[in-house]
Amino acid sequence: MAQTKAKVAAKSKPKVFQGRRLATKQIQQIRLAQTQNRPYYHPAQQCYKLGEKAMKGANKWLRDTLYPHYQYQRSSDAPARAGPSDPGCAKGGKGGLHRGKLVDKQITLWAQAGGKYLPPARHRYALRVMAAFKKWGWTPISAQIVVAGHGLGTAIDLKVRDQDGKVFAIELKTGFYQVFDTPQGHLKPPLAFVTNTPRHHAMLQLAIGLVLYQNPHCQQGYVVRVDADGVFRYPLEEWALKAVKSLVVQHT
Repeated sequence: MAQTKAKVAAKSKPKVFQGRRLATKQIQQIRLAQTQNRPYYHPAQQCYKLGEKAMKGANKWLRDTLYPHYQYQRSSDAPARAGPSDPGCAKGGKGGLHRGKLVDKQITLWAQAGGKYLPPARHRYALRVMAAFKKWGWTPISAQIVVAGHGLGTAIDLKVRDQDGKVFAIELKTGFYQVFDTPQGHLKPPLAFVTNTPRHHAMLQLAIGLVLYQNPHCQQGYVVRVDADGVFRYPLEEWALKAVKSLVVQHT
């Protein structure tokens, strides 16, 4: 029995790969992506890569280019509305960023199984997203789709199919209660006519994922946001898609 446990432990123990310690499954996924020349995320190096070449994070590039001075605000009364057991609570919690990562991880597991698997522990926000998708007739197809091009890399949060068979991308946001549309001036040129808000940041992030994806069957999408009041969806705005297409070409 002890010998069996030792074998299992040895099998699951992280191994050294490219100077980093990774699980065997992660190493296999990286090698397969390199062989097929597909973009992938390297968890140890914490960057998107295409082959051996590291890509610049697309979301960071967007921020540096269009809203470098934006200061994200804490949602004023969201902790009180969310309830004391919420990991995003101010008292004893780890903050909204931790909550967002938790919800994102649970939704990813659920979506990768086509909506047929429920993680053992589910945050209330994750349950709300699942219920909203069912109400809207959306079926998840996949999650965390790594895309890259023009020296940039990112991941599309979710890909879903509606009741008519249309496929589109989702940029998922958690929280931002009462601050999602609070502006801090305007974006930098060529988008100086657009207010500098978290909603517009999300639109740009959704747009760049689609531009880098270059999938003819998935060219539109929604920003989906969940908070203490419910789940909200915002269709991709045309200005964001046009601007990103132009900026990406200039970056090449």
